[in-house]
Amino acid sequence: VRKHILERVSRLAASPCDSSPAEAFGELRGHSIYEVDADFAKVLPLDVSSVSLPAVGFQPVAIASMLGDEGEAFVEEFLTTVLKENEAREGLAGAPARPYMDERMRKDPAEYVKFLVRMM
Repeated sequence: VRKHILERVSRLAASPCDSSPAEAFGELRGHSIYEVDADFAKVLPLDVSSVSLPAVGFQPVAIASMLGDEGEAFVEEFLTTVLKENEAREGLAGAPARPYMDERMRKDPAEYVKFLVRMM
């Protein structure tokens, strides 16, 4: 995986030498949405048409198989870093009791059910 990433990066054009590290990172991110800005921090209403779903009958592919010879080891290493359930529960202590739900979906149960059916 690392070799693949390094090969891809080496094909990119050199970065402008007049960019500061902060500017270069900003270019890498590609959009100012990552900046701390109250307008960007607002939660927007759900646009169901923008939710991307796989085609009917799609069969998922194992990530390890997509990563080549080192794929299995990469996935195993990643799994050792995943937050364990008990640690997650401790981290959620004091969090809001209810998760966020889109206002339109909350007010219109039929719309919410329609969305859930689409997700299945």
